[in-house]
Order: sequence, then structure tokens, then C-alpha cells
Amino acid sequence: MEVQEQFDSDISVLLQDKQRLQEELESVRLTVRRLENELDLTRQQIKIDEDLLIKSNDKSEQLINDKLKLETSNEELKKQMQSLQQDINQSSDLNLIISNQNMNISHLNEELKNNKKQIEELQKEIQILKESLSNENEQHLTIIDTLKHELQQKDEQQQYTG
Repeated sequence: MEVQEQFDSDISVLLQDKQRLQEELESVRLTVRRLENELDLTRQQIKIDEDLLIKSNDKSEQLINDKLKLETSNEELKKQMQSLQQDINQSSDLNLIISNQNMNISHLNEELKNNKKQIEELQKEIQILKESLSNENEQHLTIIDTLKHELQQKDEQQQYTG
């Protein structure tokens, strides 16, 4: 009888331990699901950040190409100015035409200056975006590492208690 009571008591304790362990396991599973969801969100954010960086790089390349085109146009305009100056020396009849061309060139040079300023401002903005994306990427990587570490600790605790 006494052995039966001891046996029943041990069974009862084991069943309570089993119940407690099942509850802990479910809690750990929920935590793992939450961490997996957070990891997925972080991965999505990293993908978005990478896409933004690619777009930023594309825009930067486009601006560089535009700058090169403007510089080429500027060189062509300078050559035109030289040619017009020679024509002025050869013929006084061309003075009016040259005057108009010079005004156009001045206007284009002014536009070129303005465009160069815009390019510089955009390049600064691109640099700021790159730095911001880099910082965000580092933050996301830190979060991922922290989440991995927490998950590993939970797994280790689960293995230890299991």
C-alpha cells in the first residue's frame, strides 16, 4: 500500500513536471515564432534598403552621365565661341550673329553652372542616403545578431532543461 502511494505520488509529480515542461515548450515555440517573424521583417527591411541603395546608385550613375554630357556640351560651346571670335575678326557683318551666339552661350553657361550646382547637391544627398542606408543596414545586422543570440540561448536553455 505504501509503495502504491509512493508510486502514485511520483506519477503525480512526473505528470506535473510534464505539464510544466509542455507549457514551457509552448512558450519557447511562441517566442521562436515571434523571433522568426521579426527576422522576416528585418530581412524585408534589408531588401527594401538594398533596393533603395540600388536605385540611389542608378541615380548617381545617371547624374554622372548627365554631368559628362554637360561638360562635353560646354567644351563644344567653347569651341564654337573660338570659331565665332575668328569670324568676328574676319568680317564685321557677323557681329550681330556672334553677339546672339554669345548670349546663347552665356545662357547655356549659366544653365551649366546651375546644373553643376544641382549635381553637387544631388551627390551630397546621395552620399547622405548611402550613409543612412549603411547605418540602417548595420542596425538591422545588429538586431539579427541579437535575435540569433537570443534564439541560441533559448535553444540552449531548452536543451539544458530538456
